[in-house]
Amino acid sequence: MKTGRNLILLLFTAAVLQGCNTLYSFNLIDIEVVEPAKLMLPQKYSTAVVRYNNTANANIFNPGNLPSNASSYADTLNPDTLAAKIYFGSAVENLKNQFYFDTLIVLPPSDFVTRYFSDSLFQVDKSDTSQLLYPSVEMLAGLLQKNEQTTKEKYTTKYLDPKLGLYTSKELKKIADATHADLFISLDYFETTHFQITQKLTSSYFLGNVTVISGGLWNFYNLKTGEPEFFYYHQDTLMWNTESEFLRYAAKELPPRKDAVLNAADVMGIRWVQNLFPHWTEVQRLYYTSGQVELKTTEQMVKEGKWLDAAIIWKANVNNPNKNIAAKSMFNLAVACEMQGDLEAALDWVIKSYQVFGNKNQVHSDHCIQYITILGQRKLDLKLIEKQVTSAS
Repeated sequence: MKTGRNLILLLFTAAVLQGCNTLYSFNLIDIEVVEPAKLMLPQKYSTAVVRYNNTANANIFNPGNLPSNASSYADTLNPDTLAAKIYFGSAVENLKNQFYFDTLIVLPPSDFVTRYFSDSLFQVDKSDTSQLLYPSVEMLAGLLQKNEQTTKEKYTTKYLDPKLGLYTSKELKKIADATHADLFISLDYFETTHFQITQKLTSSYFLGNVTVISGGLWNFYNLKTGEPEFFYYHQDTLMWNTESEFLRYAAKELPPRKDAVLNAADVMGIRWVQNLFPHWTEVQRLYYTSGQVELKTTEQMVKEGKWLDAAIIWKANVNNPNKNIAAKSMFNLAVACEMQGDLEAALDWVIKSYQVFGNKNQVHSDHCIQYITILGQRKLDLKLIEKQVTSAS
């Protein structure tokens, strides 16, 4: 009998301890949400023309203050301009998938690898404000500084227009007449730097890292007016990390330079388009799990995407005398509401969940405050997306 009582006491104690730690039990789930564009086109265009300009013979940017143990490789030819072409191709393909333009025309590329870029036309009368340099052209001129070892005699000269960069008014008019487009998008420069780090974290643990930093200069021209609309210098970074107990494995598991650079170029082309338009992106959301009989059944429902079925069970437990179960149910209802697009109800439930314990449970408090911040930002994003969609239509 005494042994039986001890067993019951042990089971009861375990249950109590599990209940005390129940707010530490949670999973993460991937969901898709709409994010607003970071850079909106100033007006709606029906037909757009895009062109790739190979200016890869120019110096690439200074990678800046790299870590002292980083081995750096600046790709003067982006290897053989392949990364630049992949970046452009990825951007164009994803631009087509947006179905924003009624027609998207891809012009044959311009190859400037045998050109010497001159900014001698920049000597303009500063008293005439109409002749002041445009920021995009000034940036382009800086990017296209020739290597000091390169001599002019090997190249034909390409003069940069103080206002239009690589183009002239006649060239833009020729494009407009031939295509009947109203927007011209030109990739005028692409650059990339790759560096690799392998460092010791502890006496017997090593970290490997590969980083690719790339930048693309895009100019947008209104073909109806022949004027530059705006420019966008898209700089982005992709990283790969590995960990190992052995130095050689930490380095071996990293992608080779060429693979990293080309893969980064492809991903960055996708991201460039995402910056122009509202887009779907994958994010993670936290939801609580539980050993309680009813709540445990909701885990499979969540995996199958049956949020409404799970919400019925959570709703039935919001007034559960066990505060842990009540707080969990309220929090999970917030996630379910977000999945259904009802952000107001989601905020209401997560606030109620927070109020169950307030600051008395730090872990739960942090979860709630973080989620309240996320939902608040999503509300602002949706308002911005609505404006962006309205202006685009």
